[in-house]
Amino acid sequence: MAKKYRKIKRQKIHYKGRRNRKNVIKTILFIILILALVFLAYSVAGPIKQLLSGELGNSSTLASSEEQPSSQQNVSSEVSSQPQPETVTKAVTMPLETALDQTKLDPFLITAKANGYTAVLVELKDENGTVWFQSEEITAICKNAVAENALSAPELAKKIKDAGLTPIAAAHTFKDKTAPNKAIGNTFMVKNSNSTWWDTSAEKGGKPWLNPYKENARSYNTKVVEELAKAGFETIVLRSVQFPDVRSMAKAELDTSPTVPEILSQYVTEAQTAAQNNGAGVLVSYDSVDYWNAKAVAYGGEAGGIRAEQIAPVIRLSDYGDTLTIGETVIENPSANIGTAVQAVIGEIKARTGLTEQQIVPVVAQGQDAAAITAALETAGIKNCIVE
Repeated sequence: MAKKYRKIKRQKIHYKGRRNRKNVIKTILFIILILALVFLAYSVAGPIKQLLSGELGNSSTLASSEEQPSSQQNVSSEVSSQPQPETVTKAVTMPLETALDQTKLDPFLITAKANGYTAVLVELKDENGTVWFQSEEITAICKNAVAENALSAPELAKKIKDAGLTPIAAAHTFKDKTAPNKAIGNTFMVKNSNSTWWDTSAEKGGKPWLNPYKENARSYNTKVVEELAKAGFETIVLRSVQFPDVRSMAKAELDTSPTVPEILSQYVTEAQTAAQNNGAGVLVSYDSVDYWNAKAVAYGGEAGGIRAEQIAPVIRLSDYGDTLTIGETVIENPSANIGTAVQAVIGEIKARTGLTEQQIVPVVAQGQDAAAITAALETAGIKNCIVE
């Protein structure tokens, strides 16, 4: 009988578990790689877009300017919080003949500095309308306005600055008998005629005036301010910002709107803008007595009705006569009671204009005790002044 053998069934060994583990690891690594690539792409996309659009450089600059060390910020804040030194202007008036003569100019400046002055004022357009500085633009408007021996405004301003002083110029405005010209429409005309209006007869010294209502008159005076500011004068004192100082202009052709104070205020604003655009300021100057003595023709009322950011009232104690009367205040012999009189004048001007001590730069008229008046001004809180 044949021997039967049992068939042994061999089973194949599968390493399935090990393979599964490897596949899982590969999958995880692949996912991590994908995530890393996505994150990298997202991070780079923004800066690349900014770089292409030009924003990256700007943002970098802004960040660098904002991210300052705290110590530096503290230093800058301490500097800005410190009080700035106050600039006090004490100006002396230089005679025109001195400004025109180089042999007199230098000694004058040396003496002014030695006497404690910080600024020098010189009048470069006088009440006749003569312009004492060279200007092709002004000559083009009025060929007879500029004097033959006119000086160089930039050179004079630099000379004053080199001496350690501040240059200030003064200029008359509408009181001008040289520039009025009916052909360009800048003067007053007689009613119902083709004749120029004069403030009185020629035999009595009469003269024409520039008309503040006329654009050509205002722009001419504004050009003077602009030229002086460009030349380096840091302040321009405006004189005769007014209508003719007469009792009546009944024979003259006058506009009725805007009012006299309004049109004069308009010119002051125009002059201020011209000066400020060229780094200078403006002072409007009237006799101090005119701030409470109304002049219906010249100012359309009181001088205080003309709006100005800064003023230079002329203090001349002889204008008040034997008695200075302001409201209920009566001061006998004001020339002998300088302190009381000056303080009363300044107080009244402040009340009528609403300006502060810093906005008022009085002019001490010549022929007076300048030292006593200056001391009285300081007592009244006025530190800035101009001495004639």
